[in-house]
Amino acid sequence: METGKIPLRMTTTKWMLALRLGKQKTASLKDNRCAGSERAGFSTQGEELSSNVWQNNVAHSCLWGIFVRKAKIEVTKLNSVVLWQNYDFGVVHWSTSSLVIQNSVLADNGFSVFAMVVGPHPLGHALTSKYVEYKNTLIYGRNANSACDERKKSVNPTAKLTGIGYHSPVKGKGGRIGIYLSNFMGGFSGWPKKPIQKPMSYSSIKGLTTLNGVTFANFDRCDDVAISDLKSNGDCFHPMKMSGMKYSGVDMESNLLHMNDPQLSFVNSADCVDMPCDAKKKILITDLDGTTLGKAGTTLTSRSEFQWDSEDQRWGMGDYRLPNQMTTAMDGSAIKPSTWPNKGIDRMLNGKKVCEFATHYNMYKCSGVTYKMLIIESMDGDTEIRRLSPVALATDDGSVDLMNGPMDHGWCGGYTCQQRISTFYALVIVGKEYKLYLTSTQPQSMRYMLVDAAAGDKIKLDIWYAKSQRLDVYYKGKYKAPTNAKKKTDGTYSYVTDKKAEQLYPKINSAAGTNFFDSKKHWLSMLIQGPDPFTIKTSPKIVLSLTLESVDGSEFFNEDKIIENLAALLDVPKDKIKIAKIVAEGRRKRSGQEFQIEISEPAIEDEASMDVTKVTEMANELTKASETFVETVQKGELGKVLNAQVKSVAVQLPEIPPADQRNITVDQEEAAKVTDTTYAKKKAKEEAEKAENAASIPLLIPNSLKLIDATKRVAVLSNLALRSKVVTSDDKIVPLLGAGKKKWKAKLAVIKGPKNGRILGTEQVTFTNGYGNLTDIRVSRKGQYKFKLSVFYPENLSHEIGDITVDITEQDKDSPYKRVLFKFDANYAEIVGEKTADFTAHMKKLLKEKFPKYTFDDIDHYAGSLIVETTVSTTSKNKDDTTAAVKKIAEDTKSGFNVEFNGKTVRMAEFSGDAESSGGSNTVAVVVPVVIVVLLAGLAAGGFFVYKKKQNRVSETVHMSKVKNVDSDPTLMRQEEGSNIYSNKVVSVEMSPEAEVDAEAAEPAQGQLANTEQPLAKIAGSVMKSHDSLKNLRRRSIHKALQALNRLESAVNDPKYNPMVDQLDEICIDSRPATADSLMPGTVDSTPGTSDSEGNWR
Repeated sequence: METGKIPLRMTTTKWMLALRLGKQKTASLKDNRCAGSERAGFSTQGEELSSNVWQNNVAHSCLWGIFVRKAKIEVTKLNSVVLWQNYDFGVVHWSTSSLVIQNSVLADNGFSVFAMVVGPHPLGHALTSKYVEYKNTLIYGRNANSACDERKKSVNPTAKLTGIGYHSPVKGKGGRIGIYLSNFMGGFSGWPKKPIQKPMSYSSIKGLTTLNGVTFANFDRCDDVAISDLKSNGDCFHPMKMSGMKYSGVDMESNLLHMNDPQLSFVNSADCVDMPCDAKKKILITDLDGTTLGKAGTTLTSRSEFQWDSEDQRWGMGDYRLPNQMTTAMDGSAIKPSTWPNKGIDRMLNGKKVCEFATHYNMYKCSGVTYKMLIIESMDGDTEIRRLSPVALATDDGSVDLMNGPMDHGWCGGYTCQQRISTFYALVIVGKEYKLYLTSTQPQSMRYMLVDAAAGDKIKLDIWYAKSQRLDVYYKGKYKAPTNAKKKTDGTYSYVTDKKAEQLYPKINSAAGTNFFDSKKHWLSMLIQGPDPFTIKTSPKIVLSLTLESVDGSEFFNEDKIIENLAALLDVPKDKIKIAKIVAEGRRKRSGQEFQIEISEPAIEDEASMDVTKVTEMANELTKASETFVETVQKGELGKVLNAQVKSVAVQLPEIPPADQRNITVDQEEAAKVTDTTYAKKKAKEEAEKAENAASIPLLIPNSLKLIDATKRVAVLSNLALRSKVVTSDDKIVPLLGAGKKKWKAKLAVIKGPKNGRILGTEQVTFTNGYGNLTDIRVSRKGQYKFKLSVFYPENLSHEIGDITVDITEQDKDSPYKRVLFKFDANYAEIVGEKTADFTAHMKKLLKEKFPKYTFDDIDHYAGSLIVETTVSTTSKNKDDTTAAVKKIAEDTKSGFNVEFNGKTVRMAEFSGDAESSGGSNTVAVVVPVVIVVLLAGLAAGGFFVYKKKQNRVSETVHMSKVKNVDSDPTLMRQEEGSNIYSNKVVSVEMSPEAEVDAEAAEPAQGQLANTEQPLAKIAGSVMKSHDSLKNLRRRSIHKALQALNRLESAVNDPKYNPMVDQLDEICIDSRPATADSLMPGTVDSTPGTSDSEGNWR
């Protein structure tokens, strides 16, 4: 090294080096020797391509010879270096720069060159032609004295010594590798925490490796191999081409080249999902001059059909993976997979096979054809989350190949994100015609490109689209009009209608970018030529199919008038409306005409201006027009607008581009939810619905709304299964009900049901393909319900409304849900008013803050005093845990809590752990007094009953918490069938000893108020104790009971003992002095809930 030129640091704490050149671009490095470094001999970004200041530098006996790390130059050149006997790698290139190795010697290294060229990331869709090039270089495998297992027997640098713990891979039992197929990646690997050679990102879109004048020597024994692929790369290996090659001491069958088969371990939900990824299946190596494979232009291609129709279905490869469009004709008949007998990469030309399988390479050797890699790239914002694979590429001469795309490289909360970019790499023969099928609907923007293609290299590609739409093709950034378009003097285009579709398809000798979309067969045919990209952008449009009859009996329509009327109706300029096709409907006189009308924006000439923002604006404007059109048709008003009789109408709606969802974050709470539908099934369902909506949809006029397929009996708080449909007057399903923001909406309501029985969950429904499903519907009370479903948008419709009856039974005993109730001292209208949704959200947030361990669903509230109900559950979904949660809530809310809303503060007055039993009553509970009143009233009535019969006996103890029903007590036995005479006690009631008082001493004179100094419990206890024995009950006992009621009323009405006395608006007690005679049968109507002649309620 020439001294004084650059600063040197011999070691670092993280990565000890012999020579670290840092970011020097013009460092002169000549005649230097590095040996025995625990890490790398040289750490450098190399010299620039135009420079020539490196000469005769040597690194040997190091862990790595040269480490190129994140260079800041476009191309790293390593010139005139000698790297030998380095334990892991001779060269490690881990950088954004391209790499050139020239005039060098790499000998006896564990792994001579590992190149990972990083960027640009494919999610950015940037195109940069990066490359790796080897020129005039000797790569030497193993010296004659080296044993095959030498590496295993030698001192292996450990993690403690090296600081990394990962070493270069070996082949077989310690075999050495000359070079790997280069790895062009979108991002860096996870080194040093992960092996440096393990990809952690998608492959870049473009890349190329070139070997020119390279000599491979001494790869003739052990498991050594000159060229191999990286096992851990599942995404893509970009093409390699060779020329001027020399070989010495290389077994050309066993040791020149070996490519691995796809790995079954990658076929899982975290990597490649359900079939192998494409890296090992789309390798392309071309011998330009025959110095390697014996004939110029000979190519090696992968065995892409590996495990096709395997008995081990874990591989996911076979005829059953072909997209549905391939196996179903336009008329619905089946197409047999045997139509394509040649599986894998196309190996046919003019009806003859051009490839033979070379077992020693594990690849096909092909002659007489030129292969190129075709990039198929979704440009939509949902490229990572919308799966397009398997993607099939087929030919008319019987070949079909499947592509799956790259691996999942994302990490979301410690798990893979289940996101994979929709970029695919196919191998095609130049000069042939191919058909492309996607498993799901086509993205709105797609890009196609031939990698490393010459200017004259071309293919014709037919792409199947589910939807008949306007597809704009751009080549070199400019719009390429289809063959059925004619440019007018004003710069806009009109359609040619006097040619058949067969005349409009491009030919293989057509100009680059020639295209035609066959709307009947759904094929976009396009000529792809040269290395430049071709982009297809879906231009939003409305397609109207109308069959009209004139009102005056004439056979012809004024087309300009139709356009003028539609423009006025839809509020769009007339130049956006084009009649694409007119078809007379048969030969019957005045049978009408069929019009296909397209409404869209004029083509945009510059591709850069046709970006997602512009397309979204176009789609939104057309969506408004489609909303108006659909609503006009379904109100029966289109005929009036067009001054014609409308026989039939169909519409194809514009599609809005998907939002950019690259690098989205995962909602961990949402992801943690356990559902009945897997992510894959959910996305498949969405794609199926999208495909159905993509076609032209007939517009029918609705007549009635029906509830069908309902569960007739279900437990309270359990989901109901209600399904509805909308039909015409002749009972045909109406597939489309409104469009865009004007879609029809219906709401479920209770016509008849139990008190406070309310609908919980999502009671609104929108319709898809004529059906509306209500799957998130529950009710809050048991009983019989009668539901109706009625349309509330559009308004003022007079359609027939359907209803249905459902029985709601007791809640399942093991249900983990409990309906609870909170009562507040407030007027509902004053607090909540019209802000019902806001109050619901506020209560949900408040309850979650107060009780974070519990879940509160189906929050409901209603008028009177303010009452809030909600369903409580726990994450364990266990009944006992929910019961404990309710008890905890009851305990924590004994003293109530405040709720601030709408500028006011309200206080919780009562909590009920069982909303149904509390009934949602708006009276304030006075628990102890009411229980006592009811109990004493029962005792008085019971005393009178016993007095009348004089046969029943009652024990002296009174139990305040429970009164047994005599007919249900197993200890009692009727003395006579049908009688009320029993041989045992009738009622057993107990009280605590401390509550006992002397009944006689506590008893005041008739009509005297109770001693309010005594607690209510003692007063009640004294009354019951005073009934010393009812064996010989006389009138005096009845007087005592009535006197006790008088005393109880006094205590209940005294705020000293009952703080809730001011709210006793529904408890009535008759405290007038009474006699036993007045209570004898026939004297007073004793029916509960009635009043006497003076209006006193019982």
